[in-house]
Amino acid sequence: MVKTEKDWIIHAVFSEEGYSFHTHGLDKKNHKEIEIALSIDPSSAAGILHKIVADIEKGKVYKDKDTIRFKEEGPDAVFVETKGKLSEDILLRLVLPDKNNKMPWDEGCEEGFKDQYKEETECQ
Repeated sequence: MVKTEKDWIIHAVFSEEGYSFHTHGLDKKNHKEIEIALSIDPSSAAGILHKIVADIEKGKVYKDKDTIRFKEEGPDAVFVETKGKLSEDILLRLVLPDKNNKMPWDEGCEEGFKDQYKEETECQ
């Protein structure tokens, strides 16, 4: 049996400023922390973050504007380098499409999903 040591965690924060599911410990893997700034089921957020970290542990390095697909029929989710929703730390926010496969910058995107991306928070 191979014993593995988990050296990262998921931190879930629910506040008046919004939701943030984000990692701590990816810096030990020479990677920026990942954030989901969206009101979704915590187990869904954990599943998404576990998949991303599994890729990172295999050597994948995600960067600003990289994409990842979770559903065959849906659009890609997009990583955006930005300040954390509830912090000043620079990280990669995973921006997810709404149930109609619209992204926050698309016309007709659901309100809750629009809030996860604002151009003024994107790092230039």
